[in-house]
Amino acid sequence: MLQSATIQDGGADKTTSRYTRLFAFDIKVLPPRLVGEWVVPLPLSNKNHTEACSEIQFVKEGVFFALSRDGDGRGGGDNKSSYKNADLFSIHGATDIHGKKFDNHLNPIAVNGTLDPSIKPAEYVAFISFIDPIQLARFGLHNGMPFTFLDDGVI
Repeated sequence: MLQSATIQDGGADKTTSRYTRLFAFDIKVLPPRLVGEWVVPLPLSNKNHTEACSEIQFVKEGVFFALSRDGDGRGGGDNKSSYKNADLFSIHGATDIHGKKFDNHLNPIAVNGTLDPSIKPAEYVAFISFIDPIQLARFGLHNGMPFTFLDDGVI
């Protein structure tokens, strides 16, 4: 899965880059062959910015964990993060767009952040927040400055 939208799908701006693509390949053949492609709507911040995806993990057929996050926190543009989650998404019922007109860069899946109405995206739901203040406090941690130090380094 791409971490946010491609340029033709709105990826040049955080306010239009929500709709990304998930690809499936048959790796039993050489060269590997594309066998599926779905649209995944990434979460949005309260400023309507895309919370990009760093990684996905298979859960079961058609269901995945997504590690989505803002770019803030230690090393980011803001010292306090607002979104660091393990979310779930399902491609069950989503439109498989591989081999369709959207393979051509002249036919984006989303124009100015609006998904093409012929596409049903994956279902995406927030699941676990890694920056929930109640959960962090259980371990003596917090979100933002000053950074938390443990015996073996900085968190």
